[in-house]
Amino acid sequence: MDLIKGISALIADFVEQKDDWNLSSSTPISIIKTDNNSSLPYTLDISERDDDTSIRLHLHSEENLRNVAQAVLIKNGGDDYQNSDGPFHTLIDGKGFSVFCDVSEVSFDQFSENFEGIVGRLEQMLKGAVKQAIELVSADESDADNGEIESASEDSPAPRDNVTESAPTDSDISQFEVVSPKEAIVQFLERKEWKFRDNSERQSIELGMNLDKYSDHDGKSLLLIHINYGNDDLVRFQTPMMYKFDFAKTPYSLIASVIAWYQFEYKFLSMSLDPSDGELKISIDIPLAKGVLHHTQVERIVGFMIQFTEETFDELFDDLLHAPEDAQKCIDGKISDYQQNIEAKKWVRQFETDLVGLSEEKRSQLQRALEALKDSEGSGDEQGSSASEGKGNSSESSPLEGI
Repeated sequence: MDLIKGISALIADFVEQKDDWNLSSSTPISIIKTDNNSSLPYTLDISERDDDTSIRLHLHSEENLRNVAQAVLIKNGGDDYQNSDGPFHTLIDGKGFSVFCDVSEVSFDQFSENFEGIVGRLEQMLKGAVKQAIELVSADESDADNGEIESASEDSPAPRDNVTESAPTDSDISQFEVVSPKEAIVQFLERKEWKFRDNSERQSIELGMNLDKYSDHDGKSLLLIHINYGNDDLVRFQTPMMYKFDFAKTPYSLIASVIAWYQFEYKFLSMSLDPSDGELKISIDIPLAKGVLHHTQVERIVGFMIQFTEETFDELFDDLLHAPEDAQKCIDGKISDYQQNIEAKKWVRQFETDLVGLSEEKRSQLQRALEALKDSEGSGDEQGSSASEGKGNSSESSPLEGI
């Protein structure tokens, strides 16, 4: 598949379904949205950078925001600001604000299935970047104004009772502040008022929290998270001894299947199982851009780890520990449902592709077949598995019959 054509088709289909998006250019494709809250004209298009192909949401047309972006660059030493979180990237440069989702880092099927959600995430990223940049610039201007006021009032100081200590500026909570990875981690944890330990020997921040929907092999609800900041290229988040499995009770192959499934669902997540003692842990590596980690990245990753732990405990890991037979049925069902869904989507996409270049009569026949296929998919769950198996073996039920 031509990736550019595939993405263009997704964007064209998306804009047809959305009243608040309009087509601004068809070649290359570009669509524009006016956000109801801020009236900012978001532009969604395709970006090719180096060997990467991405969808891009940007605000390059706003002169006021370009001025804000340039102020951020000055604070960043004149360099462009870049931040990455898996396939998602934020860029602030002389043109303004941009966010990207790199299609090259995920499968196209996965990208197309989640296209609307990806666009929604890009919108939230762009709003967040603009908001924090404005706060950063406003804080600097406020500090300058306060300095002028203090200088003008030196000859007539206020009574001590009326003097308050100056509050910390917003710069310490801005994602653009340049701090060390360790400082960014500590900033987040102190803001949350969470207890933690700095293991300087291992260059790791260690914390633990009790969760409502989680218990380990010993029945304890304490989830441990270690954040290793000792590597110049990345920061690693880990959950040591998240679970410990008895292979005599839970087969190694079953645990490996569950690990493979979740790593397929979450491309940025690494799960490892120690065959010597049954320890399972998850880890996420965050590459450091210019050696910088922002506290917002720490917040997202820690938040994800907590959410992932609780959701997957209910979904599979509780059964893996205590009822392996039920876990086997669950993972088999997930894999089977996914395979059936993929096969159905392949049929639909192939039919739609076959419509191009056909005669009107053939096109009408295929369109009727496509509608019949979609109708049969909608009623497939009610008919049961035996009916779907019969359909697969019957030539009479083929939607291409007679074409």
